Amino acid sequence: MPTGNEMFKLLNQLDIAYKAEMILYQMHSIVFWTTTLELAMFCTLFVIFCTAPKSMAIMWLTVLHLPRGVIGAFLLKNLPKSHEIIEDLRFDDIPQTQMSVETVSEKIKFSLSV
Repeated sequence: MPTGNEMFKLLNQLDIAYKAEMILYQMHSIVFWTTTLELAMFCTLFVIFCTAPKSMAIMWLTVLHLPRGVIGAFLLKNLPKSHEIIEDLRFDDIPQTQMSVETVSEKIKFSLSV
């Protein structure tokens, strides 16, 4: 049974992990919607340009939104998700007798830093 100090550390680590997952999810959401809007805006303006090229020539000032959208899609594909980070953690090298909040915490810190 964990002591009071170990429970405090465990709850503190759980709080930090929950906040980190929320930040990671929000970052994925922001990148997804920004990418979607960048590409949709450029495609919409290009369609409008094709209907009236003389009056919409200024549309080409938004040409940089296209590579920004492509880079965002590439980042979104390659950013790790929280469940992928957890799946990569391995606790096989820690014996059952030495398993504690501190050893698991140190193992997670080491695994995420490497």
